[in-house]
Amino acid sequence: MKSFKTACPLDCFDQCAFVVGVDGGKVVSIEADAGQPVTGRFICAKGRKHLERINHPRRLLYPQLKVGGSYKRISWGQAAELVAENVAAAVEEGGPLALLHFYDGGYGGLLKNIEGRFFSALGGCTLHRGSLCWGAGIAAQCYDFGAVMSHSHEDLVNAKLIIIWGRNPANTQLHLLPYLKAAREVGADSGGARVIVIDPLQTATARLAELYIRVKPASDGALALGMAKLIIERGLYNRDSVERRSSGFDQYRELCAGVDLAEVSRVTGLSITEIEALAVTYAEAKPAAILIGIGLQRHSNGGNTVRAIDALAALTGNIGVPGGGASYANFRVTRHIDHHYLSGLNLKPLRRYYPKPQLAEALVN
Repeated sequence: MKSFKTACPLDCFDQCAFVVGVDGGKVVSIEADAGQPVTGRFICAKGRKHLERINHPRRLLYPQLKVGGSYKRISWGQAAELVAENVAAAVEEGGPLALLHFYDGGYGGLLKNIEGRFFSALGGCTLHRGSLCWGAGIAAQCYDFGAVMSHSHEDLVNAKLIIIWGRNPANTQLHLLPYLKAAREVGADSGGARVIVIDPLQTATARLAELYIRVKPASDGALALGMAKLIIERGLYNRDSVERRSSGFDQYRELCAGVDLAEVSRVTGLSITEIEALAVTYAEAKPAAILIGIGLQRHSNGGNTVRAIDALAALTGNIGVPGGGASYANFRVTRHIDHHYLSGLNLKPLRRYYPKPQLAEALVN
């Protein structure tokens, strides 16, 4: 049996490294790559299901061509020729912009995005802009911090308080759990970090927390502004962070002063007492980390919801310190990927764009 190193193709935070065993041309095992410090301990159930999926007796192994309402098997060579003929015909008739390239997700590596180089070599194509997933939160953190750079998992042991805001790693990011448990047990100089979960649903992650706070969907921004109002009015904010490491505080303070706590209570479904307790707990814990989920920015004004949470971290001096942060996504690894090669800018391809959520309209027009 031969072993090969690869990565899980699922669109997931963890991006697990695999060691795959192949015997006689058949994949017979999938194990975690023990050389990886974060994902090398275990593979989740979805990752292990790859073995069943690729060896399933009903899995399609050959191209199928629809003829007269039914499908017939053709060779890979025939399939490649048919695709090439249709692509060439479209480019000849309407130019490269007649090709629409729709793509998404996956593990985010170089090979996953190599098709971009292919379309650049053809002269270009029509592409989408925008996001169906996490784009609002990414834009928000770029506005606030200049880039999307979350803290490492290992840094959680430096936190005295961890707020998991609209995120459910127990089901969606299993390799974060050992670090959360370590932070809770031996973090912050062995005193252990408190863990609070804020979520409309009492998820599996909520059951691991010391405190679960149920908010109404799409009310997270209101809660963050209510907390900020209380932190500012009670003088619990970090003056050095505000004066030396941020801008626009006077306008922000004016905005928060106009926040009605009774309205925040109505919108979030929390009592004013609960909002006050959360605000004080977060402001007084030094340092405190916030782990932000994707779902809370999938509402109207979602980008500003993330910005309101980011502002809490800046207000309390939790930006740029061990055990702090407002961690949403993490693009540190993308600096090591040659996106210039993928874009094929040296080929000067033609491109036009449409908003990604409006695919149907773009196809019609």
